[in-house]
Order: sequence, then structure tokens, then C-alpha cells
Amino acid sequence: MRSCDIELKEIRAYFHMPITKAAMEMNIGLTVLKKRCRDVGITRWPHRKLKSLITLINNIQEIGKSSSDVNIMEELKSLEEYRKLMEENPEIQLTNETKKLRQACFKANYKKRLAMHAMFLPAAYSKDFF
Repeated sequence: MRSCDIELKEIRAYFHMPITKAAMEMNIGLTVLKKRCRDVGITRWPHRKLKSLITLINNIQEIGKSSSDVNIMEELKSLEEYRKLMEENPEIQLTNETKKLRQACFKANYKKRLAMHAMFLPAAYSKDFF
């Protein structure tokens, strides 16, 4: 397959995976894929940004299970639409509201992991001991 034969539509199907894996799946070299991406206007491979958005959607869905808040459902719908837009145009930037929401979810997950880790530490290693 020649790089000029690869259409943007074909490349979009691989946005959900890292670029090296996408190149292997497409049976082309990494450099060829990068060159073709530049030719069709993709400056950065969107896998990590897309993965981050999907993780955020999953976190909001978890919150939505325990709450029937209308705002959560609206935000979830908005994030799903934004994900579809990002798959169509990977150059689209995250909104400030989405970045703040993502940061809040990261912080909440970090605190949850920290609390779980503290539960399993022996008493001798806890902060209260020293």
C-alpha cells in the first residue's frame, strides 16, 4: 500500500490505538504513516487525547450511576458529542471546562488511590506513628 493511497477516513479508524500499533495494523511503516498524517492535516496523533476523553466519560458515567443529576447527564451527552467531533477532526482542542472537569476527576481518583494505599499500609509506616 502506498502512502498516497491512504485516506483520512482509513486513518480515523486507528485513532483509538497508539500510532506505532496503528502503523503495524495498516501494514505500513511508522514514518510513512506520519508523513501521510501531515499530508492530510493531522499534526499530532490523537490517541492520548482521545483516550483521556474516553476515561473522563467513563468517570462521569460512574458518577452518574450514583446520582440522577440532570447536569451530569447533560455533561455526559456533551462529552460524547465532543468525542465524535474529535474523531472527525483530531486537531480540535479541549475546552477549558472539559480540562477543569478532567483535572477534577484526576484529583478525585488520586485521592481515592491514596486512601486505598493508606488502608493497606501497616501501622508502623503510617504518618501518625512518627
